[in-house]
Amino acid sequence: MTRLAFLAVVGVALAAPLTARAHSYKIGAIEIGHVWAPPSQDGATEVYGPLLNTGSAPDRLVGASAKVARSVAIRDKRDDTLVTVASLALPPGKPVSLAPWGARIAVSGLAQPVKEGGAFALTLRFAKAGTITVQV
Repeated sequence: MTRLAFLAVVGVALAAPLTARAHSYKIGAIEIGHVWAPPSQDGATEVYGPLLNTGSAPDRLVGASAKVARSVAIRDKRDDTLVTVASLALPPGKPVSLAPWGARIAVSGLAQPVKEGGAFALTLRFAKAGTITVQV
């Protein structure tokens, strides 16, 4: 059931209007589905996509960075307000979706605009799994 839920989240992410091919990644017990960003506005964009902890112990997304941006932050919705958080919980077996309606990675101070079909490297840091660079 967990894999089915993860595939459903990946399906939602892939339904986004993008021309780039899907990429998926794995580091330790963390599976990262296709991560994507809408075209930037005013030097900023947000990164979305599914995460799944396939292990038996909890992990956390504790940071992100991008050479093309001045600032990268993890943001989450709390009481209908978007706030910057220190980390994002990744419980075992429960898909976590970075999405417009919830948690996301905010990228600002872009050196160049993000355009449809373009790409940039984003480094994700997990408390236990380690660090991985993905293409957005």
